[in-house]
Amino acid sequence: MAASTDIRSLNSALQQIEHQLDELKLAFCTRYAPKQQQRELKSQLNWLVSRSDMVQAEVESLCAKERRLRRMVKNANIYVEERPPDQTIRDVVLKALHSDDNDGIY
Repeated sequence: MAASTDIRSLNSALQQIEHQLDELKLAFCTRYAPKQQQRELKSQLNWLVSRSDMVQAEVESLCAKERRLRRMVKNANIYVEERPPDQTIRDVVLKALHSDDNDGIY
């Protein structure tokens, strides 16, 4: 291919090459992360995963507390309705608190 000296064709070629250069720069920045950035991203991902595990454990703990509280309220309501002579409300609530079954009725 013969070298052209026409200004328009040279400007057109220059624009095409600059456009390709911009695309390559963008591809390099978005597709290929430097090693330091990869390490930082991996560290951040590990932190987020451990945080997620901690939150999940806290959710499970709160669900267990909710179940115990619901058992205590249920038993307290039954106590208020029936009023057994040999138990106090404290006994009923404490028994529900330490009960492992879902009903836990005194």
